[in-house]
Amino acid sequence: MAKTGVSSLILIILFTAVSFASEKNTHSPKTLAVFDLAAIGVDKKLSRQVAESLRKEFGALKKYKVLNRTDMNKTAVEKNLKITACSSEACASGMGRALGADSVAIGSLNLKGRAYHIRLAIINAETGQTGYTYEYRCECSVDELLKSTKKIARRLLDDAPGTYDEPPKVVKVWLVMKSGARMEMVFNGFNTKCGGYKEEGIRYETKVKAIDLRWEDIKYVIPEPGKGALRNENDFEAASLKPERCKDAAITEKRVRKIDVQGHEKEVHEEVRVGIDDIRIIAFSPEWLEEAIKKEQEEADALAGEFVFVNGGCYQMGDMFGDGDSDERPAHEACVNDFYIGKYEVTQGRWKAVMGNNPSYFKNCGDNCPIEQVSWNDAQEFVRRLNQKSGTDKFRLPTEAEWEYAARSGGKNEKYSGGGDIDSVAWYLSNSGNKTYPVGMKLPNGLGIYDMTGNVLEWCQDWYGENYYSESLRNNPTGPGTGQSRVLRGGSWGFNMRTSRTTFRHWYLPTYGYYVGLRIVKSAD
Repeated sequence: MAKTGVSSLILIILFTAVSFASEKNTHSPKTLAVFDLAAIGVDKKLSRQVAESLRKEFGALKKYKVLNRTDMNKTAVEKNLKITACSSEACASGMGRALGADSVAIGSLNLKGRAYHIRLAIINAETGQTGYTYEYRCECSVDELLKSTKKIARRLLDDAPGTYDEPPKVVKVWLVMKSGARMEMVFNGFNTKCGGYKEEGIRYETKVKAIDLRWEDIKYVIPEPGKGALRNENDFEAASLKPERCKDAAITEKRVRKIDVQGHEKEVHEEVRVGIDDIRIIAFSPEWLEEAIKKEQEEADALAGEFVFVNGGCYQMGDMFGDGDSDERPAHEACVNDFYIGKYEVTQGRWKAVMGNNPSYFKNCGDNCPIEQVSWNDAQEFVRRLNQKSGTDKFRLPTEAEWEYAARSGGKNEKYSGGGDIDSVAWYLSNSGNKTYPVGMKLPNGLGIYDMTGNVLEWCQDWYGENYYSESLRNNPTGPGTGQSRVLRGGSWGFNMRTSRTTFRHWYLPTYGYYVGLRIVKSAD
């Protein structure tokens, strides 16, 4: 009897539990009303499309019974309601109760730059409290955005939803080449795994551990290979990322170009290859590119040194005192546009920072002394690297007309740069002790420019032409079209008073540079 009673009791409990479970499983799921997303920077039609796609995906998960838009509109008409995109909990809960929904999904669709941002929240219609929230970012096409709603729905209704930043399927990379040319390429990583560069990202070693980074986490890689900045503003550096450790690393992209062949359009398939040692900047978003270029330009300006603005104008170029050589005559009108010119001659310190070497004879003079033993070709390479660094072509050597105009304090009749007293403005043969001196120790000229007479000779851009003054153009003359030697101006520590005059014209082969340094200019526009 006892055993029979216990068995009966167990059967009753089991039956009751099964019946309860069956009854629970037969209960209809709670209802969910999905409102259109607030459109920020996008067309309302797109936000409605995304909301409709979310309704479909929420319904497919069967966690809620999702009200379709037709039923929502029908109920709204019957109750004299106007369905809008709710953005507050109070609005959502009120509309949800009116529509007979247990919960409401609200949110927004925002376009920032090239990325879509979706914010979603599930609101309890009865209490007005927020249950689940979710944020999603997608740098993608509209089709990809609509397809992503399946993933969004699953993430939002997970037990522990959170913020999910979808990595872009296609990463674009913006490059500035050594030549200064800019390129935009589809980027899937470098085609190698050597030296820390991997197809999916970068690996670099610290003293503690090895760190792997996805390409989309890298903000830009500048200014030297092996150094970079991340999207979280931290920097990294690793010898394993230098090109010499991985010479074959390259980005390749297959492109299709359309050409005309005998009146018919034909597609030509070609592969573009960019080696890592040719890259100056890598940026993985247009916002980062703009920031990287700005930073590079600021660094290039710092390396170039201080500049003085020269207000352009016209002046009598050439010998104005009657004691010049034949190639300083005839004095003729020359006009130059506005420009900036270096306040000082390029110093050894700045040269080393840009070029990585110091050819100067007077190295012991120090970093603040002018660079010397620099050929015209060397000067061009210095300018090229500054422009490469800045991503512009604004730096250059002065033309002969610009140099003389600036040296003479804006075209004034000055025998030396700053007046007639050479000892106050220049280091030259009589006071130099046969050596150079730190820049800026003598008095400046009327424009605030130092050492345009003495210390070191300065290269100009122009070819030298002995009779050029007879045929020179009036506006912005640039010298002869061809020649064998380049023009130098200003005298040096080893030149006498006569050969240090502002109008005296020196010329050397582009490969010569014993007494010679440089001063650079940059465009005013």
